[in-house]
Amino acid sequence: MVHMGIRMPLASGLMAAARTKDRLPGEQPPYIVAEAAYARRGDRERDFSLGIRDFVSTRFFSPEFDRIQLTRRGEASQ
Repeated sequence: MVHMGIRMPLASGLMAAARTKDRLPGEQPPYIVAEAAYARRGDRERDFSLGIRDFVSTRFFSPEFDRIQLTRRGEASQ
């Protein structure tokens, strides 16, 4: 799992996610979790197309990562 900040001071997290997806193609691409202060519906759709698979808020809590890991395990078993 890759935890990626979306708005970083020196680089775009979106660009980094897209490059990661392109450089590591395959049936099981990296599971990228974006950290964002907020994400609108249109943002999420665009981000999913760039390889981001889930989101946590900037002030995330452990249960959010627990939820993501359970979701990921469910996808892996399919």
